[in-house]
Amino acid sequence: MKVPSGDVPYIIGYVISLNDNSIGNAHPNMIVYEQILNFLKVKAENYDGLFLSAVFIRMYSIDMVVKELVHSSDEIDSQIWDLLRSGLSGGIPQEVLTKVRGRKRSYKTYITAIKSSIKDRKSFIVANLETILINSIHKPYAAGYLVYYITYGGIYTIKPLMRNLRIYMLEVYKGEKKILIFRESLTLLPGSLAELAKTLCPHLGVVYKAQEIYWKKYGIGITSCLTLSSLAMKIYRSRYCNDKEFLIHILNKNEDKFFQTAYYGGHADMHKPYGKNIYYYDVNSLYPFIMKTYPMPCGKPVWNGNMQGVDLYVIYGFIQAYIITPKNIYKPFLLIRDKNGTLLFPKGKFIGVQSFHAKQRLVLRVVGVCDSKSLILVSDVFTKDLDNSLLLEICRLKNSSSSLATLFLICSETIGVLYRVVELGYCVVLANKKPLTSDMDDYEKLFLHPRHIRHESTVGADLPVITSINRLLVSRDTIASIIGSLSGTLGYVMSEVEDGKPFSKVVKAAKGLGYNKPDPRDDLSGMDVARKALILTRLLGWRINMDNIKVKSLYPQERVPNKMSLEDFMASGLPSLDIDIEKKTKLASINRNVLRYVCMIEGSSCQGGIKELLKDSPLGRLRGSNNVVEIYSRCYSELPLVIQGADAGNDTTAAGVQADILDLQDPFP
Repeated sequence: MKVPSGDVPYIIGYVISLNDNSIGNAHPNMIVYEQILNFLKVKAENYDGLFLSAVFIRMYSIDMVVKELVHSSDEIDSQIWDLLRSGLSGGIPQEVLTKVRGRKRSYKTYITAIKSSIKDRKSFIVANLETILINSIHKPYAAGYLVYYITYGGIYTIKPLMRNLRIYMLEVYKGEKKILIFRESLTLLPGSLAELAKTLCPHLGVVYKAQEIYWKKYGIGITSCLTLSSLAMKIYRSRYCNDKEFLIHILNKNEDKFFQTAYYGGHADMHKPYGKNIYYYDVNSLYPFIMKTYPMPCGKPVWNGNMQGVDLYVIYGFIQAYIITPKNIYKPFLLIRDKNGTLLFPKGKFIGVQSFHAKQRLVLRVVGVCDSKSLILVSDVFTKDLDNSLLLEICRLKNSSSSLATLFLICSETIGVLYRVVELGYCVVLANKKPLTSDMDDYEKLFLHPRHIRHESTVGADLPVITSINRLLVSRDTIASIIGSLSGTLGYVMSEVEDGKPFSKVVKAAKGLGYNKPDPRDDLSGMDVARKALILTRLLGWRINMDNIKVKSLYPQERVPNKMSLEDFMASGLPSLDIDIEKKTKLASINRNVLRYVCMIEGSSCQGGIKELLKDSPLGRLRGSNNVVEIYSRCYSELPLVIQGADAGNDTTAAGVQADILDLQDPFP
């Protein structure tokens, strides 16, 4: 066997008898070959990833004395692993060339696709051993096997063995080759054949059915695979493996051993068996779930012997580290195994291999930033990204209500750019509502590829409003109505006015907290709520535009932006609204109600405006800049599905955008 330090000779098996003493003849060559092949398969599993240079066979006659081995098989295995570890620093070569009959053969370092070469199913035997418990020891008392033999034509000869007019045995020959022996079970083991089959080989039917399924579906015979894992791999390689575009690297022994040390298994806690109204959950298959749901390391490993100066937030892999736990840590969470294999959660100082993933299990590179008028883009989006200093300068400009146009290229309307981007196969995450509230034709063009678009933040910032509605729709639930406070700004304003504060001062305070748009009339007009409502109605399948939604503004028509400047509105127009809002608030209080600016979607109607609501309702209890959405459907007819949480503010919107970006890794890893 070839290892980093050279060739290592070792014994793969012991004596193979060349004679069949029961018949006095030599074994056919194929039987000897199969025994040697089985030895090789077992060793191949023990030393997966290494290469066998040659096989030597020693043959002895009956009168020769075989010298006993100096080392046991365990000692030989130990020496092999010592040799493997000696090459750890340099790594095992990724490709080994050996001479085979004068030709050079290269071994692939990745999983290759194969084509099934088996034309027909093969016969198989199902065997079973029955034991009885005697003095705490299971001792065999009966053994049986059943044969499933598949024929495809040919001439067979059957020779019976009879005594006293009773058949004891049938021998089946194909030509001169004896292929099967049947013994009469009723003579040897009295009882019906059906009962014997159930007792000795209860799983024959299961194995036969499995063979039939795998053959019909995949064209693979189960008799060619030793384990279920090898069967699954053969199915993958013959049906799904694409070694031209997506290479799966085969780990060598060093790599595999290093990675294995980072997998420690589960953590079990013991509790006293006492409790009331407790539910017990048995959770299985967590590894497959994680592999399906989250990104996993793949590809050819890259080794780095010096991690000093490497940014930990961009690492995705495995690190062997010297760990010092904080002295005040209460429950340590990094694991190691001691020399006996016991799992430990130590404190203090220790060395261990840990899996390390960048924050959110994904590294995000910012390659461009734009607003409604401007765009900045790196010269090469595949290798470069915007550095932190430039991003901070962009944030400073936006916080001061400046446009990126002071530094960067001026851009045109974005809706055309967006659906062109989607057409090219890229993904889009939106927080801006305007592209989704444009003309219906533009909207439908944008959503020709819905899997490429995420826009949760357009309605509820980081709240799962759109996600929840989509889940109801795909489950075939029928949504009857949606009512909600969809503006964190108006939610904050109405709850503060409820406490007796002047309307104008509350609006100015909201602007100072960053809740308002640059011009607060965009919120006070109800247009922000109308855009969110339009997004939701289109999500429900309504083909409507903005002019189909009825909203009531909190200020009169003569104070709209094209008739009154922002400065005049903040100085005089806004304070003039205080008296009217105060009257409506007091009247609602007399009725033991509160005022909330809500959106209502029901039947074929969609409207928004101030509405009196019960104080103890979910919307009535709303405080601050929180959002509340109530969804009534066939499944939620009496008690609605209520979604509540923070909306207004840059942090929640940014969190929603980031969550959408991370969500795209599932369909587009």
